[in-house]
Amino acid sequence: MRCRRIPNRLVYPGIAGAVFYHALTRGLGGAIFSLTGLFGGIGLLLIPFFFRWIGAGDAKLLGFIGSAWGWPSVVEIFILATFSGGILAIGIIVANPRLLIRLLKNARCFFLNLFVSLKNFAVLSIGTGNFGAAIGPTGETSEDDALMKNRTRIPYGVAIAMGAVIWLVLNLSGHPLNFMAS
Repeated sequence: MRCRRIPNRLVYPGIAGAVFYHALTRGLGGAIFSLTGLFGGIGLLLIPFFFRWIGAGDAKLLGFIGSAWGWPSVVEIFILATFSGGILAIGIIVANPRLLIRLLKNARCFFLNLFVSLKNFAVLSIGTGNFGAAIGPTGETSEDDALMKNRTRIPYGVAIAMGAVIWLVLNLSGHPLNFMAS
C-alpha cells in the first residue's frame, strides 16, 4: 500500500493456483473457465492501462480475480470496483480542499470554452460577429500542478479489492448481483 505496487510474486502464483485448481476439479472446462476469467479481467483494464490511468499491477490483479471466479464474476467485480474507485475519488477530493478548488476552476474553464466554441460555431453558421478566444485555467504554477498530480492518484488496486470484497460478501450472504445472468 505504501509503495502503491501490486507485487508479481503475489499475483502470478495466485493465477497459477486458480488455473490449476479449476483444471484439477473440473478438467479442461475448468481450465478454460479460469483462463477466460483471467483474460477477461485483464481485458477490462487494457484501455485504462494503455492511457496510463492505471498500472499493470491493477490489470493483473483483476486478471487474478477473474482466474479465480470466472469471467461473469469479474465483470460484476469490475463494476463494483468502478463504484468503489468513485467513492475513493470523492474521499480524496473532500480530504484535499485545494484539489477541489483546482477542479472547480478547471470545470469553469471547460464550460466557458464550451460556450465560446458554441458562439464561434454560431458565428460561422450565420456569417457575422466576432470570434471568441479560448480560456485556460489560471492561478497555479506547473510546480503546483505536479504536486497536485502526485498527491491525488487514486490507488485503483484498493478499489479493485473493495469491489471483490463487496462481491464476495454479497454472494456469501445469498444476495448475488447476477448482472451477467441470462
